[in-house]
Amino acid sequence: MSTVWIIDDEPSICWALKKNLEVEKHDVHVYSTAEPAIAAVGRGRNPDLVLLDIRLPGMDGLKALSAFKEKIPGLPVIIMTAFGDLETAVSAVQGKAFEYLTKPFDLDVALQTVRRGLYQSQLRLASTSEAIGVTRSGLLLGQSPAMQSVYKQIAIAAKSDLTVLIEGEQGTGKSLVAAMIHRFSSRHNCPFLPALTIPDRESEFDSELFGERNSDRSVTLTRTGLFELAAGGTVLVEEIGNLSPSTQARLLRAMETREYYGVGDSVAKPLNCRILFTTTLELERLIDDKEIDARLAAQLSIQRISIPALRQHREDIPEMVTSFLNMYPNMKGIKITDRAIQELQQRDWGIGNIRELKQALEKAAIIATGGVIQVEDLPEDRTDLKMGPHVSTRQGLLEDAVRSWVSERLLATGSEKNLLPNDAETTGSLYDDCLTVVEPPLLRSVLDFYHGNRVAAASHLGVHRSTLRQKMRRYDIDPGS
Repeated sequence: MSTVWIIDDEPSICWALKKNLEVEKHDVHVYSTAEPAIAAVGRGRNPDLVLLDIRLPGMDGLKALSAFKEKIPGLPVIIMTAFGDLETAVSAVQGKAFEYLTKPFDLDVALQTVRRGLYQSQLRLASTSEAIGVTRSGLLLGQSPAMQSVYKQIAIAAKSDLTVLIEGEQGTGKSLVAAMIHRFSSRHNCPFLPALTIPDRESEFDSELFGERNSDRSVTLTRTGLFELAAGGTVLVEEIGNLSPSTQARLLRAMETREYYGVGDSVAKPLNCRILFTTTLELERLIDDKEIDARLAAQLSIQRISIPALRQHREDIPEMVTSFLNMYPNMKGIKITDRAIQELQQRDWGIGNIRELKQALEKAAIIATGGVIQVEDLPEDRTDLKMGPHVSTRQGLLEDAVRSWVSERLLATGSEKNLLPNDAETTGSLYDDCLTVVEPPLLRSVLDFYHGNRVAAASHLGVHRSTLRQKMRRYDIDPGS
């Protein structure tokens, strides 16, 4: 958990940022002016990151920025500014601010900027051994042959400067593997900046990655991209399959020429960072589904690391369980029986892998009697729901509901007239209407389960991602809602 301070005199902005940052388990403090925030430095836990408005009652944001930097060197400060303050904000970013957000800003963009700032802060402030602990977060564990192979591949990748594609199911630790490659590479003293691709937000992602420069009369807006912020370090592009063809082409050109253009910029900048990629689907699947440019695929195939699913190295589960119970504050002091560990080893974990294992332990720890997790405390095995005893009951209820709905529609439309099947009057939209009722909750449930990740959702649904995208537009489904 990180400590984030928000300094802004607009209550609505503070409320929205605080609510969403607390969802991500951060400790958030809000100040309407800069003076009490600066005075609070050193009295308790100092902030790991500050979101700071330019125009404030009393001391303005630029003076506050200088004061924070003097008290806490290296503190990432994200400037928030209205359109009229752009030139001032750009000057601040070019100086000591980490980044700036232009009001009104997209909340997803703001949260992603905060994540980058916190991650860079962690890696910069920690020693090498501490940083490894932070990046691993206890998830990249195991002494099995499968994991030993992954460790060996990480060591090989760290020695080179080639682009690496990291493949693995949801929750296997792809981003952690990328962080370890960076930590053991010659670039370890420079930033490691992850960028999660957001489907259908091509322009936002391009601006985040390449930067942006737009001229509007006398005002020039400049957004510093991750490639520039990385400054000799590493940029991680998560879920390569979510990228649009045009963004893939821009990335390929940057990798081949070692230079790139910001959005709206006519001057090329040198590419001075290493790029790593992750994908939930194997590269061959992306190629077959035409989700990746063939030339980019050829580039990514040079160096690949495949992370095994948890069911492929079950022997590591006892070590992981012990580590989780000792590592996380909400599970400190909790014990677990051998039978419960054996039950965990028998599961397939095909939905969330290591992440799901950790969540299962967290849920069990809450209800564990006497601080000991028993088999009956473990949550239901979600990967085995198809074979579970309750499924037949649920399926029967669903079938009854569909039959009832169809019967009501048939009666309401006069189908008791005994019309022949090929009678022109029987032509209707009952099938489409039924899909309109059934499909939206199906799609929303799967998207919610995968936190809006369309690659994973489409794979589990058994449909092409473009088909899923079309249906989402048809039913006005927002993956982030």
